[in-house]
Amino acid sequence: MDNIEKHIKQHRKEFDVDFPNKNKLWDNIEQNIGTTQKVIPLWRNHWVQFAAAASIAGIITVFMLKTQPQQHTNTICSIDGVSKDFCMQVNDYESNIQQKLSSINTNEVSIPKEVENEVTLDSPMKVVLLNELKKNPDNPKIKDAILKYYKAKLELIQRIEEVLKKQDKTINNETDNSTVI
Repeated sequence: MDNIEKHIKQHRKEFDVDFPNKNKLWDNIEQNIGTTQKVIPLWRNHWVQFAAAASIAGIITVFMLKTQPQQHTNTICSIDGVSKDFCMQVNDYESNIQQKLSSINTNEVSIPKEVENEVTLDSPMKVVLLNELKKNPDNPKIKDAILKYYKAKLELIQRIEEVLKKQDKTINNETDNSTVI
């Protein structure tokens, strides 16, 4: 017990003073105590602020991850026994292919669906080469064939890009000539 409580218990009779309208006074005190409750707005609660900030950060992170271009995982680098130099060469080809494809898409040139599937999807040849590389990761003939596959795919994309640019120029020239007449 603290000192105040002891003091009140010892001097209880002095506190029990009878005066007129005693009940009315206590009713007024109880009413005033009931109306002066402290209310903290929800937005001032630190836990609510923290939860809101964490939710917003999570939403932004998910949005950023979804809008980032998907990086193709290089399955060649995950094969046991494949050298880092070979892996780096394949990564260079794959990044060049991705850059070319993205530059074609940003130039607003449309690739026909048949050609797009050939360029973007893995061919059966690549699947066969990957299976052979898994069996013999040190075989230089398989590695050469894989590099030739990527080189051919990159050259194909470059030729497609050239053809599409030529088509776009001829279409623009035709529309320019038709407006002159």
